[in-house]
Amino acid sequence: MKWIGALLIVLTLSLAGCTLTVQPPTPQPAEEMATAEPVSEKMASEEMSADEKIANALSAGPEMVVKDATVVDFSSDPSAGLVTVREGSNGWTCLPDNAATPTNDPMCGDAMWMNWLQAFATGQEPETTAPGIAYMLQGESGASNSDPMLMEPPAGQDWITDGPHVMVLLPEALDQTVFTTEHIANGPYIMWAGTPYEHIMVPVQEVDAQPADNKVANATSAAPDFISNDASIIDVDANGQIVPLREGTNGWTCIPDNPASPTDDPICADAQWIKWFQAYVAGEDPDITAPGIGYMLQGESGASNSDPSLMEPPAGQDWIVDGPHIMLLLPEPFDPSVFSTEHGMDGPYLMFPGTPYEHMMIPLAMPKEQ
Repeated sequence: MKWIGALLIVLTLSLAGCTLTVQPPTPQPAEEMATAEPVSEKMASEEMSADEKIANALSAGPEMVVKDATVVDFSSDPSAGLVTVREGSNGWTCLPDNAATPTNDPMCGDAMWMNWLQAFATGQEPETTAPGIAYMLQGESGASNSDPMLMEPPAGQDWITDGPHVMVLLPEALDQTVFTTEHIANGPYIMWAGTPYEHIMVPVQEVDAQPADNKVANATSAAPDFISNDASIIDVDANGQIVPLREGTNGWTCIPDNPASPTDDPICADAQWIKWFQAYVAGEDPDITAPGIGYMLQGESGASNSDPSLMEPPAGQDWIVDGPHIMLLLPEPFDPSVFSTEHGMDGPYLMFPGTPYEHMMIPLAMPKEQ
């Protein structure tokens, strides 16, 4: 989240200052997930009306997150800190575009990210006690991938630009042998690695659906093309045996639609997730040693959110349908007091909680029409 350095002064002042509440207009959330490039032109902050600022802030996240989020804005008076424009009710906070950067970069973050921001603003180490999730679905530009204190790029260097992405904050130090520390455009990476403010940048992209009978094309539609283009492709036959379809080079593996479910649900996943799948098929506990990232950008349908052994819903119950999402796998158990354990359409939640196969579902958009 490279633009956050520019918030240092205003956030520090906001901790001691008062806030002003403005009567909110009707929300204008983004209806679809953004594309891989920064997706909208930057409008000067002073040119935006209150309605436009709220709409801009809400465009950072998916509809189910932003519809009940608090919106705060940058005050024209630096001594006033951040101004509360709309009170929310779901624990999420959205900010409009940061005028100090060259591209449009609103953001929506959960409570753990807001705690992180306050720690950053006061020069303290953040007390991150649980995973934190933030959205920047319009993309962003930042001064540095390694130095969180830089307000603008060093002389002779350009701003670093990212497309739409999700940011993952974890309590544990990030393993630099698992994720690169270099700013890249072809997969997740660590930003501000080795500092108290490090986090994972997970790029996302809207991808068109592909026919199920073209297994390779269908499998690659699960993830951004900059990941799936170089990924291995495998299929699973009727006997549960893996059938290689294409050899890849980037450590990612994609699997086409599961014909046993009623919706299109290909998946692309990293090495930790592939270990998870192998253990699941074998009926063993997965040996997860690092965070794992999986993409299901066509969405999916499942038999149960609580019982990983069910292959179809219990009698009288419907399939559980999710829209495009990414999945987070961790070596440590998730805290069910932080994230819901119920399938819902209002933000990240835990799937298969309390089992060896639990993971976090991070929605990017509402379910697609099939």
